Amino acid sequence: MKTTRVAVIGLGSAGVQTLCHYLTWSRNAVITSIHAPQVPIVGIGESTNSTFIDVIEQGMDFQLYDSLANGDMDCTLKLGTQYVNWRNDTFTNPLLGGNAAIHFNTFAMQDFALPKLRKRWKEKFQEINGVATIKENHNVVVVDVDGVDYEFDYVVDCRGWPTDYTDYTLTTQPVNHCLVHNVLEGADWKATKHIATRDGWTFAIPLTTRTSYGYLFNNTLTDPDEARTNFSHMLGVEELDNIEYKFQSYYTNKLIDNRVIKNGNRAIFFEPLFANSLWAYHQANLIGWDYVFGNKPKIQLTIDRFNEQFKAIARGLEELIAFHYHGGSIYDSPFWRMAVENSNEKLKHSQDMQNMLAQFERMRNDNTFEASRWVYPTRSLEIVDSNFGYNYFKQR
Repeated sequence: MKTTRVAVIGLGSAGVQTLCHYLTWSRNAVITSIHAPQVPIVGIGESTNSTFIDVIEQGMDFQLYDSLANGDMDCTLKLGTQYVNWRNDTFTNPLLGGNAAIHFNTFAMQDFALPKLRKRWKEKFQEINGVATIKENHNVVVVDVDGVDYEFDYVVDCRGWPTDYTDYTLTTQPVNHCLVHNVLEGADWKATKHIATRDGWTFAIPLTTRTSYGYLFNNTLTDPDEARTNFSHMLGVEELDNIEYKFQSYYTNKLIDNRVIKNGNRAIFFEPLFANSLWAYHQANLIGWDYVFGNKPKIQLTIDRFNEQFKAIARGLEELIAFHYHGGSIYDSPFWRMAVENSNEKLKHSQDMQNMLAQFERMRNDNTFEASRWVYPTRSLEIVDSNFGYNYFKQR
């Protein structure tokens, strides 16, 4: 049987997640990691979900208890997402069913993951170090790595933000700017914090050696200098780290382009509510793996079908973000008035929300259970809905 050669370009969170997924589930395949250690990564503490933990447990023999005890990747335990100042009372959306996740230091991920992948997969896992460029995408994919050409049957491109948005859908979300500051003191809240502010909201990610904060706002409503002042006052620090990101929300219209599959920020970027990026990367891996290795009849294996599937997932994710915003927060400010108006407009046209309303109606009438198809598990959706005071989704 022919060996399928798959390359994964990039070794950030998406690259590691993709390697683990393909190494675990592919048969008669060699999976090659192409990465350039000299290429800088986005150095923000990462908040994960239980799906990510499941993937790395299988893909690189990750042991949650041992890594927490050893302080691997500066990781701390995550049992949920805590919402502060979104309503008068703070509440936590817990990971359900005994599941757990972690927060980790993105700078430490590569050094932690590579030895484990080498040990677990031996000759099935290969590496090429260098800066990669995709040169050809026809009967094979030709990848130039520092002037040397390599051929693969398929490539998963996790190289980060795209430089050309021609084949992307650009979306509008309330925030478009982020200031990051690291407090050099560890914390262990066992939750990722999402703290509403007058200008937007702030994430807080506890690690063993530092705590990462990200002040998200809209620079058409809040001047960046004003945001810096407000962020400094919030943290009680005089000088912030010089870390700043302006961003555009988007998703690809071509997750699959012949033999190249996008993932990570190359595929999708939305603001980081509820660790949605890792969930989206997992969905992209499910679709990409199915395209490369699936056993469905050939009539179903059309690229357009897979791409439409991913676009529907992205739209649903965007609308779930709007679901969080549309009830506002404790602040009556220009940002929150804009966020509520824009999010309500999105939800008017949300097919996923309409489907979930109908599903909960069926469950109430028939006293049955149906699994959610809108990102969150059914019970999580019910918990968030209740704590936000919406009360759209009640099982009883």
